[in-house]
Amino acid sequence: MKMKWWNVLALVVLAGGAGRAADWPTYLGGNNAFSETSGVKLIDDMSQVKPLWSFDDKGMGFGKAVSSAARDGFAKGTGLAYGGEASLIVADGKVIHFYTTPTGDAMWKSGDAIADEFKPFHKISADETVIALDAVTGEVRWKQVFEDTGLNMLPGKRGGFAVTPCAANGKVFAYGTTARVYCLDLETGKVLWESAVEPQHATLEKFKAEGLKARTAKDPRSRPYGMLQVVDDVLLVPGLAGIDTATGKQLWQLPNATSGYNTPAPVRIGGRNYLGCVNNTGELRLVEPKTGTVLWTHPLGSEHLTQPVFGQELLIAFESHPQFSGDMVGKSKVPNALGNLAAYRLTEQGAEKVWSLPPEFLQSLCLDGGPNHKILARGGLVYAFMRKASGADPKQDTPCLVIVNEKDGKILKDATMGGGKYGGEGEVLGHNLNLWGDRLITVTDIQHRPRAANPEIWMMYNADPAAFRPLGKPWNVMSVHMATGGYEVPVLEPFADGIFYCRVWGGIRAYDLRRAP
Repeated sequence: MKMKWWNVLALVVLAGGAGRAADWPTYLGGNNAFSETSGVKLIDDMSQVKPLWSFDDKGMGFGKAVSSAARDGFAKGTGLAYGGEASLIVADGKVIHFYTTPTGDAMWKSGDAIADEFKPFHKISADETVIALDAVTGEVRWKQVFEDTGLNMLPGKRGGFAVTPCAANGKVFAYGTTARVYCLDLETGKVLWESAVEPQHATLEKFKAEGLKARTAKDPRSRPYGMLQVVDDVLLVPGLAGIDTATGKQLWQLPNATSGYNTPAPVRIGGRNYLGCVNNTGELRLVEPKTGTVLWTHPLGSEHLTQPVFGQELLIAFESHPQFSGDMVGKSKVPNALGNLAAYRLTEQGAEKVWSLPPEFLQSLCLDGGPNHKILARGGLVYAFMRKASGADPKQDTPCLVIVNEKDGKILKDATMGGGKYGGEGEVLGHNLNLWGDRLITVTDIQHRPRAANPEIWMMYNADPAAFRPLGKPWNVMSVHMATGGYEVPVLEPFADGIFYCRVWGGIRAYDLRRAP
């Protein structure tokens, strides 16, 4: 791959250091609250973003598709198959990705005639790959392929495979489609150990074996979602289960502690690490990471498919809305799928609510909400995309961004945001928020990537609530690449040292946002 002139600048800035100024080692970001704390100065016009490098590999395939993708030619002419919906991470100067590639000759039986181009969609087996690229140049640093260990998933709108890897203490951890866990050396990619999460692994391996024999089973729809992370040398995997990072031994399992779409929020209480876990019925639990012991349970009273985050002192989550019930799109009725943003102080004895937003603010918490659920926290501030009630019908509400003082819940900024609208099925197509360096960047409708009917527009803002304002011009990402994504668990872009990384159809792209010296 030829180096571009902007790569040379990046090499001058980043070369020679022992590590990167700020990593994005998990789905949750550098500070476990979807943001990072480098303070790097960025440009003030998103449309002036510079492409840094591109890496193409058809084996990476694509992520979320449409419901009929396996029969209507969703990827016609691309040569790509489904590769999973894991997000990228960045650690120690490497961009790391986990993906699957259909393999073998065995295929699920289908009542429809299948064109040769789409036969990979129907294969039963898959290779599973962990790859590390140089974060500055895009060159392959290492690649590990686990042949025929995976279970291929028919691509569709929802129900895919989406477990983002993580990096910690010089290791990379990945979770496979049959509940295998891989531990690799971050520097070399050497496999340090491989284990499995039970009973999930045995169940999925049996399903795969029966499929290879009879080829009549339906594609499984109870697949792992979520993200990996390490707390106190315990790897947390979907389930929820704790794995010893040194040996791969399964230490404990705690079903129904998370929603299946989120992961525990690491919290600090009295100098010790704990896990704040919220499940799909809004039960908040405090869990000890070494043993999986539940210290207490507190009801939030709301559906909760989103991710709680821990700020400087408080856990930020959604609770049941005090005035509205139901939801915006008719996906669920019980528990309440309309919620309000709240903050809780956690102790080893229980949870105490410190504040919640005024009742005119609300958010849909049910399926299809996607990135609208995302909460960001940094430096004592909380950022969230909400809706502001203007009457009895939530569908007539105004999309807005709120910036809140974490300590007391005071709203420092309430800004109406353009681009929030309802789609053909009534879902709100709001904003994914990115808090990078000294900027807040919004992205419209990432859960429907790459649907041309809802173009993906990026916009930059000053992140300081006292000086909050739009900066420069919008950037239409579809003019430069075809992004791919997830649905209930969106594919997010990691950011490190002024550079962000996008998963695209059959590859990865890197873009430079750094301000010139």
